[in-house]
Amino acid sequence: QLPFSVKPDHKLTVKDVIDILRYPGPGGSICTSYTQEAAVFQLRNWLPPEIGCIYWRASAEPCCSVLIPWYLGIIETPESYYRPVDIKEQLRLSHHFNPPPGTFDYDPKLAWWTFRRLQSLVNENRKARIKRVREVWDSFEAKEFVDQPSIEEEALRLYSKDKDLARKFLTDYSKGLALKAVEVANELICELTAGPQTGIEGLGVEPGRNSERAKHLRPFRNYPNPFSSETTITYKVLRACKVRISIYTPTGQLVRTLVEGEYPPGSYSVVWDGRDDKGQKLASGLYLCRVSAGDYRAAWKMTLIR
Repeated sequence: QLPFSVKPDHKLTVKDVIDILRYPGPGGSICTSYTQEAAVFQLRNWLPPEIGCIYWRASAEPCCSVLIPWYLGIIETPESYYRPVDIKEQLRLSHHFNPPPGTFDYDPKLAWWTFRRLQSLVNENRKARIKRVREVWDSFEAKEFVDQPSIEEEALRLYSKDKDLARKFLTDYSKGLALKAVEVANELICELTAGPQTGIEGLGVEPGRNSERAKHLRPFRNYPNPFSSETTITYKVLRACKVRISIYTPTGQLVRTLVEGEYPPGSYSVVWDGRDDKGQKLASGLYLCRVSAGDYRAAWKMTLIR
C-alpha cells in the first residue's frame, strides 16, 4: 500500500521522479504492465504559470513510452492527441461508469493507440525488446531535458513582449515533440514486427526473395488483431515501387484488394473493415493479408471476430 505522500531526503529532479515511476524500487513498482498512462507535474512559482507549470505525460506504461512536456501556456494539442468531447459531460460519474458506445474503439488516427500498440509488442517479449525501446526513449527524453532551459529562456523573452507570442512558441514546441514521438513509436513498431532479414513471420513468406525487403517496404502488420469492426495495416515504402495489399481466405480465395498502385517513399496506412470487394460483411474467422512491394513478398494471419 502506497503512502499519500512522501518527503525525499534530497532535492529531486523531474528525471528522478520519472525514474521512480518507471523503475522498481525497494517497495516495488508504482507503474506496471497494466498502467494506462503516467504523468509528472513540474510546478515552479518563480516563473509565469504559462511557462513554469509543465505536465510531463506518457501515453502508455512509462517503461515502454516517453514523457512529453505539455506547458500550461499551450493553446492547442495535435488532433491525434484528443477526441472532441463535452467536458462537463465527461466529468459526470455516469460517463465514467457508462461511457457512450465507441468511446474505447480502436482509432488508428489517435496517438494513444500507437503507444498502446508499442506497449503490447514489448510485453509480448519484454526481456528481448525493452532494452532497445528504452535506448530510443531515453535518448529522446535526454534531448528534451537538454533543450528545456533554452526553450524556456526564449519563451520568457517573448512573454515579456507579448504573452500570446510566448504561448504560440510553447504550443509549437510541445506539439512538435508530441508528433515526433508518434513517428518514433511507429518506427519502433516497424522494427519490432519486421522479423529477421530473410522474411517476416507468418504464412506464405518467400524468404529467398525478401533480401530486397530493406530496399522496398517495411510492413508494420495490422492492429488490432484480432478485430471486430476494422483493423489498420500500416507500412513504410522505402523506395518507389508498386505495392499491393490483399486479403485472402485460408483456402486462397481473394476477397478484398486494399492497395494496388505505384507508391513513392513514405509512411502509409489502410483500413480494412472486414468486408469483401462488393461491400459485403465477411464471416468471423481467419484471413490472410498478403503484401507485395517490388520483389518483396509476405503474408500473415488476421482474425475477424463478429
